[in-house]
Amino acid sequence: MTFLKYIWEHQKLPLLIFLIAIGASLHFSVQFIARTAYFNDPKHKQQPIEAWMTPRYVGMSYRLPPSEMADVLQLTPAAGPRPRMGEIAAALGLSLAEVESLVKSRAAQFHGDKK
Repeated sequence: MTFLKYIWEHQKLPLLIFLIAIGASLHFSVQFIARTAYFNDPKHKQQPIEAWMTPRYVGMSYRLPPSEMADVLQLTPAAGPRPRMGEIAAALGLSLAEVESLVKSRAAQFHGDKK
């Protein structure tokens, strides 16, 4: 205990930086594990597209990288709130079912090329 007291009294800044780094590492590790477990559940693979979903969520569900999702949905990088699939479908003049068909065909093409 005297060692911790000594460090706190004489090395506060390095100790605080170390504790922040440990906290950030734990945060990102838990986030990674939770996301991995969620998208490895068969219920969350290739889900039907709904209006509330983001392109990132759909990309993770269909295992498509962001560049492929941006290409199929004709997205450009934009500042501001993330668009939802309902908004994207409306902007493209398509129904959600048609957007889902586009995403599924791109996923089949992308994963077919990888095998």
